[in-house]
Amino acid sequence: MNNVTTVSIDLGGDFNTVGLQMNHRASLHEQEGVCVVWLDGQPWLRFDSDDVAARRFAMAQLCGLRVATQAQIAAAFGVGTATVERASQAFRKHRIAGLQPKKRSRQGCVQEPSLHKAIVAQARSGESIRAIALRFGISRTAVKTSFKRSNWHPLENQQALPAMPTEPIDRVNVESVPVVDDAQELAAEAIEPTTQADSQSVVLPPERTDDTNPSDRLGDRVLARLGLLDDAAPLFEDADNVGEVGALLVFPLLVQQGVLFETMRLFDRIGPAFYGLRTSVVCLLLLMTLNLSRLQQVMRRDPAQLGRLVGLDRITEVKTIRRKLRLLVAQKRSLELMSALAVRQLAKQDEIWAYLDGHVSVYSGGLKMREHHVARLRAARPSVMDYWVNQPDGAPLIVVSGAPREGLVRQVDTIRDQLRELARDKVVTLIFDREGWSPKLFAQLKHDPHIHFLTYRKAQKNKTLPTLAASLFKPFKYCAHGRIVCYDLADTRVRITYGTGKNKRYVELRQITRRTPKGKQVHILTDDFERSTVELAYRMLHRWTQENYFKYGRSHRDIDALITQKMEPAADGERLVRNPERKAIDASLSAVDKDLAKALQDYAQHQLDPSHPVDDSLPEHISALKRELELLRSRRAAIPATVAFNTTKTGRDAVQPHIETRRLMHCFRIAVDRAELALLEFIRPHFKEWEHEGRSLIRVILHSPGNIRVTKRSLHIAISPQASPYKTRALQSLCQQLTTIAMPFPGTDLIMSFSVLPGRSPS
Repeated sequence: MNNVTTVSIDLGGDFNTVGLQMNHRASLHEQEGVCVVWLDGQPWLRFDSDDVAARRFAMAQLCGLRVATQAQIAAAFGVGTATVERASQAFRKHRIAGLQPKKRSRQGCVQEPSLHKAIVAQARSGESIRAIALRFGISRTAVKTSFKRSNWHPLENQQALPAMPTEPIDRVNVESVPVVDDAQELAAEAIEPTTQADSQSVVLPPERTDDTNPSDRLGDRVLARLGLLDDAAPLFEDADNVGEVGALLVFPLLVQQGVLFETMRLFDRIGPAFYGLRTSVVCLLLLMTLNLSRLQQVMRRDPAQLGRLVGLDRITEVKTIRRKLRLLVAQKRSLELMSALAVRQLAKQDEIWAYLDGHVSVYSGGLKMREHHVARLRAARPSVMDYWVNQPDGAPLIVVSGAPREGLVRQVDTIRDQLRELARDKVVTLIFDREGWSPKLFAQLKHDPHIHFLTYRKAQKNKTLPTLAASLFKPFKYCAHGRIVCYDLADTRVRITYGTGKNKRYVELRQITRRTPKGKQVHILTDDFERSTVELAYRMLHRWTQENYFKYGRSHRDIDALITQKMEPAADGERLVRNPERKAIDASLSAVDKDLAKALQDYAQHQLDPSHPVDDSLPEHISALKRELELLRSRRAAIPATVAFNTTKTGRDAVQPHIETRRLMHCFRIAVDRAELALLEFIRPHFKEWEHEGRSLIRVILHSPGNIRVTKRSLHIAISPQASPYKTRALQSLCQQLTTIAMPFPGTDLIMSFSVLPGRSPS
C-alpha cells in the first residue's frame, strides 16, 4: 500500500484539520464526524463520517474520474483496494442504489445474552466454531462476535515449537506441546462393540430347514425345485481341519456393517431357489474375502470345502453365481446399496475427510475401449476409469464408475453433492491432487458452508510458484497413529485469479507451505481458515493412504478385474472431440505454408541481392502456393471442428464394462475391505509391526485352517496357531474381541465365537 502524506488545510472558522493526501491533486480531511474531499485545492465533496453510502460514492467517483489510483484511494480511506473496486463496480451497475449497505441477516447477529452464554459454554466443552454455528443456526462470524462480547478467547489447537538453534527438533520434549491423536479416535470407532439396539437393526431373522445332514441337502434342493423354498438355511456340523476357515472372522464385522441387512432390504428375492438372495450374497462376500474376485477362480477350489464355511453342502458353481449376479444387477439398485452402506459408515463421524482420486484399470481384451493415461506405465492404454472416495485410514467409502464426463474437476461436483446427501448437516473436507485444479471450482466450494477442500497449488503455464522467505516457517508437530510427525510450515494468504478480460475474477484462499529437509517447498491450498495449520498439512500429506490402497488392491484384491464379460456402449459416446477428418488437411496446410514461407524468403533475398540465384518461375510458384493455401483453408472451414466421440473411428462401437455389475461388485469389495481394515485395528495394540506386516498377517489368518464346533446356540471357530508366537498372540486377541461382538452367522441364530487351537505356546 502506498505511503500517505498528511497535509494541513484551513477550511475556515474552527474547521482546521490535518488530512490524508492521496496525491498532488486530492486529499481527505476528517474532523468532528464530517469528512471533506479536496480536489485541486478546492473542497469537492462533504459527507458525514458514518455515511457508508457517501463514503463509497466518494471512492467510486475518485476512481472513475481517475484522480488517483485505487491504492492511493484505499490508503486515504483506510480500506483495501478490493473495497474500492467493489464500490466502483456497484456504482457503475446500480448507481447510488448499489452503494447502500445491505441489511444484516438474522443469522449474522446474536442479541440475547443467554445465547452468548450458551455459545461460550459449547466452546469451552471443546466444540469447534463450525459445529457451534451449525448447532445454533447462525454464522461463524456471529460465533466469534459472541466470543468477543463475552470476553472469552478460544484456545488454539496448535502450538509452534520454540526456537532451538542448538538442539535438533527430534530432541524436543514431546510432552511440552499438546498433540492430537486422531488415529486413536478412528480406532475406537472401528472396534466399538455393537450395542443390543444396534445389533437388532442389522441381524437377519434365522431361517429353518428340515434337512439334518449338512453334507446332503437333497430335501431343500427338491423344495427349491418345486418352487417351495426361497433360500436355503445355513446348516453347520462339527468338522476338523477345515481349510480357510479363518475367512469366517470377517462375518461378524460384515453383519455389524449392515451389508446383509441392507442387501435384503433393498433387493427383491431371486427365488424360489436353493441359492437365494441371502445365500448368494454370503457366497459373493466369501469369495471376495478369499480374493476370488474373478469368479472363474472358484473352479480351482474344492466346492464342498467352501460350502462348509457358509453352511451348505457345496458352494455355487460359476455359471450359477453368474446367473444370480445377473438377477441382482437387473434390479439396478447397486447405487442405493452403496449409499446405504456409506450412510451407516458416516453416521458416527462429526467431520468427514474424503480423499478423491481416479484409478485406471487396464483392459487387455480385443474389444474397443477408451484409452486413458496409465501413470505407472507412462503410456495410454485401453482401460476403465473409476473415481474412488476413501477415508483417512485408506478405507473406501464410495466409487463412481462409468462417469459420462470424465475428469476429476467434473467429478468433484458430483461427489460433493453425493456426500452432502450421505452426511447431511456435517462438514465434509474434499482432498484431491492437482488433477482437480480449478480456481473457478474453488470459488464455488468456498461459498458452501458444509464443504471445504484441500489440494496442492499448481503453477500457471510457463511459470513457477513463488518461494517463501525462511523467516515465515515455524516447526510444528502432530501425533498420528501413535507417532509424532514434525513439519516446517508457513501459513499465508494468496489470491488465485481465473478468467480473462471482463470475466477475470480471483478467489482468496489459505496457503500452507511445507519446507522439506532439502529445502523444497510444497504449497497446499484450502478454504478452511479455522482448523490448525499442522492438522491441515498432515491431512493433505496423508493422501498417500489412498495410493497405498490402490497398490494393495491391485496386488491382493484384484481391483482391476472386469468381473463380467458383459459390455455396454461407452457412456461418454456423446462427448465432443476434435474432428479427425481435419487432421490430414491440417498436415497439408502446414506443409504448404512452410513451402510458401521458403519461396517468399528466396524471392525477397533475390530482390535484395540480384546476384542470388533464383528460378524464373518462382513468382508463378508463389501464386500457385497461395491459391492452394486458400483452397485448403476453405475445405478445412467446411469440415466441423468437433464431432461426437461415437462417430469417430476410435469411438465407433466403443464399449465399457457393464456399470451396474461393476458397481455392485465394488459394493461387496468395499464391505470386505472395511472389514479387513477393522481386523487390522483390532490387532494393532497387540502387534508391534502392525504398520508393515499387519495386512500380511490378516491375509494369512483369513486363509488359515481350523475346526468348526456347533452347539444349540453357538458356532465356534477354532483357528490353527500361526508360525510365530507373537503372531499367535495377536490372533488370540483378535478372536477375543470378535467374540465380544456376539453376532450371529447370517441366516441363523448361532452366535459366532472364535479361539485359537492349542498347539505351540504363544509365550
